[in-house]
Amino acid sequence: MTSLLDTIRSEIGPAEIANISQRLGVDPAVAQQAIDSALPLVVSGMAQHAASPAGAQQIADATAQHGGILSTIANAIGAATQSGGGDILGGILGRHADSVDAGVQQTSGLDSARTRQLLLMLAPIVLGFLARHHQQQTGGAPGETAPASGGGLASILRREAASAAQSASPELGNILGKIFGG
Repeated sequence: MTSLLDTIRSEIGPAEIANISQRLGVDPAVAQQAIDSALPLVVSGMAQHAASPAGAQQIADATAQHGGILSTIANAIGAATQSGGGDILGGILGRHADSVDAGVQQTSGLDSARTRQLLLMLAPIVLGFLARHHQQQTGGAPGETAPASGGGLASILRREAASAAQSASPELGNILGKIFGG
């Protein structure tokens, strides 16, 4: 089965990159670099947050809430920027939100405001793909099984985060290591 991160990357094509770069006010190459560094950091932050039962439940709740957002990536990007994001980042990243934010800034060169905006665009997309991935693996509805169970959301996130860490650049790998260590 294709990895969650590979699936997301394949769905965020040139049109979506252009949309994100326009919303961020940056060059498409900068947006692509930021997305490439943000996705594994978001998944790793979510994996660490899901390590606790309360964090896993928050992610399951958020996944159930955002599971249908993927009618098109453009709709997901637009919905994220229109809603302002609320507390979605804290709800899915927990105490790792600042580490993910700092890591994206460090690896992409985006300023703090643009980094937060990017994370608010990507969070619902990751949640939507996580819901779809989970449903494909379990054959059930997203969030239906206990997130910390063997086939649950937490195990998917841990597996994806470990895979991302193994294939990451040294700089991104160091940041992912800090998230896993903390």
